[in-house]
Amino acid sequence: MVVALVVVAAGGCQWPRDADGTADRVRDGTIRVGVANNPPWTVVDGGGAGREPGGVEVELVRRLADSLGARVQWVPGGEAELMAALSERGLDLVVAGLDAESPWEQDVALTTDYLTTDEAVAVPAGEPVDTGTHLAGLDHVMAVPPGENAWQSTVERFLLELDEDEVRRLLDTHRAGT
Repeated sequence: MVVALVVVAAGGCQWPRDADGTADRVRDGTIRVGVANNPPWTVVDGGGAGREPGGVEVELVRRLADSLGARVQWVPGGEAELMAALSERGLDLVVAGLDAESPWEQDVALTTDYLTTDEAVAVPAGEPVDTGTHLAGLDHVMAVPPGENAWQSTVERFLLELDEDEVRRLLDTHRAGT
C-alpha cells in the first residue's frame, strides 16, 4: 500500500528538479559560464576585451551548449569570485580545471569526474607522463549551482558520454599550445 502511494505521488513529479529551473532556462537559451585561467584546461587571455577563452574545458562547454541549442556567455574571473557567483546562482557553470578534491564542494555542486589524469614530476618536455615520478591522480570535474539537480544531471550526462580518447587528444593539443 505504501509503495503504491509513493509511486502514485511520484508519478506527477519531474525528477530530478532544479530549484531555479536552470536546465529549462538554458535549453535553447544562454549558459552563463564562469571561466578562470588554468591552462591547458581553461585559458583566459586578459589581453583583449571580447576575446573568447580557450582550453579543453572551454571546448567541452561549447559542445555542451551545441547539444542544448544554447549559446555561451563567458564570464572570466578568479576562481573564488566565480564560485561565489555560482553559489548565489549568478552563473550556471564554472570551468577552471577543477578536480574532485576541490575546496569549493561545500558551496557548490561538483559534477561526477569526466577524466582522470596523472600528476608527475621530473618529466622532460615531450616525454610520456609515466617516465616521471607519479604523485597522484586527479579526477577532473565542473561546478554547477547547488540545488540545480536537473541541470547537474544534464551536464553529467553530457560528460559521461564523452569519448575519453577524444578528451585526451584535446588535452594533448592544448598542452602543445596548438
